[in-house]
Amino acid sequence: MTCVRRSTALILSHHGRHYNEIGDVEDWWQSDTLSSYEEKAQCFVDAYGNHSSNFGNITQTTDSVHSLGENIADNGGFRESLLAYRRCVAKYGEEPILPHFENFTHEQLLTLAFANVWCENPTKLSAEKIRKDEHSPRPFRVNVVFQNSEEFADIWKCPKGSKMNPNKEKCSIW
Repeated sequence: MTCVRRSTALILSHHGRHYNEIGDVEDWWQSDTLSSYEEKAQCFVDAYGNHSSNFGNITQTTDSVHSLGENIADNGGFRESLLAYRRCVAKYGEEPILPHFENFTHEQLLTLAFANVWCENPTKLSAEKIRKDEHSPRPFRVNVVFQNSEEFADIWKCPKGSKMNPNKEKCSIW
């Protein structure tokens, strides 16, 4: 087997909390849960709101409140995929090293595969479309996720204070 700043807009961007277990509209979160969520979510708003990406003469930024749900999902998705990989290795053992990739660990290859999904060379039109989308631009979906991951910093031995392991709080909802 192979192992491969608090705002109303911030709160409203996550409608799922407004529905109970059978789908009826109900504000079922307790006030301390909501307060904790808002604080943790603000970390993501701040992290994504401080980035821009340049490709030639195209500058990409994101509305970090509008893209909050997807940014949280990207961060959680990376973390969970790494945990799943580690559980798989614990159960089945490590796979052989890929030929010509001997200089990389298995977990480094996993991060490269994650990043490869978001590779692109955007046109002006696609950069304009992403500004209206609920997803952050693709470079953010890699760089900010990795900058926000202690695991990534450990895997690649990124020194504290470096670009990929900045001296800032790592955001997490759960």
